[in-house]
Amino acid sequence: MPTSTALVRQPGYLWRSVPQQMPTNPLTVIVRKAFNDACRDFSFAVAERGFTRTKTRLWVRLNEQTIDVISLFREGSSYGAPIGGTLDIRLNSSARLLNDTTEYLALNGPQSDVARTRNGKYHLRFNAKSRHMYDRCVTDLIRFVDTECEPWFAELKRNSVGSTNDTVMVPSAESRKLLGLDRILDH
Repeated sequence: MPTSTALVRQPGYLWRSVPQQMPTNPLTVIVRKAFNDACRDFSFAVAERGFTRTKTRLWVRLNEQTIDVISLFREGSSYGAPIGGTLDIRLNSSARLLNDTTEYLALNGPQSDVARTRNGKYHLRFNAKSRHMYDRCVTDLIRFVDTECEPWFAELKRNSVGSTNDTVMVPSAESRKLLGLDRILDH
């Protein structure tokens, strides 16, 4: 059975890495594969818009002064194993200056919250078992990027032109680590 490691607090140790079995719940395996497939297909589409996948659920686009970021999240994943076969996807976007030294990603852009999803008629879920509505979900993820995120990124870019006195900016060590930029900068 496949294993991974988890950090746990134990007496005598501050934190200790302990082997942990990967989930064997068949539905977990199905949902994970379906989400990975959706992320793969999403990657192909956003690559045409200049985004590069740098981490499992993170895509970035480097600009002269900023980094555009898109992340996908499986709704309900923080609650443990999936209960049904429905996979709900949440899209978050953000932007940060290249030289930003904060060690966290502020989700400061458009998000596929309930109100925005309903108003735009975005269907960001599908059945992981049957793949019913899969194509619609991936298409609507891209439509969300095009209609909600891209105008926001463009406005930020217009507002940031010249705001750094035309100095050449390079990604900070924190941005490189947080966003996995070394995968694309070291080529």
